[in-house]
Amino acid sequence: MSDAPPLKGQQLNDTLYGLVTSLSRSLGAASSSRGVDGVATASVTMLSKMISKYEMTKVSVQQTQRILQDHAPNKELYLAKYNALKAKGVPEMDRFLMVISRIVADPDMAEMLSA
Repeated sequence: MSDAPPLKGQQLNDTLYGLVTSLSRSLGAASSSRGVDGVATASVTMLSKMISKYEMTKVSVQQTQRILQDHAPNKELYLAKYNALKAKGVPEMDRFLMVISRIVADPDMAEMLSA
């Protein structure tokens, strides 16, 4: 573990942006820089929130659920599985699903990750 103080704010975002852009290009992401930049910007937003003490509010959970249900091939099955996992107390499930919902809602990111 490093003794350096944790990065915060714009410094954190700049560092994450550089890392995500580099990783995206290394993985052969879209050749247009617009595609890579869009994915990097969305990723930095998500990652910086995950690193920070972002609280999952009822509104953010509801928004995540709406996005995932709208994209699910079988909404009832998705909701049943979600409720079963929630009842089991799966840790950080809503945070994980938030990331998935952001990927699903962003066609560029979804295409890059499925390539």
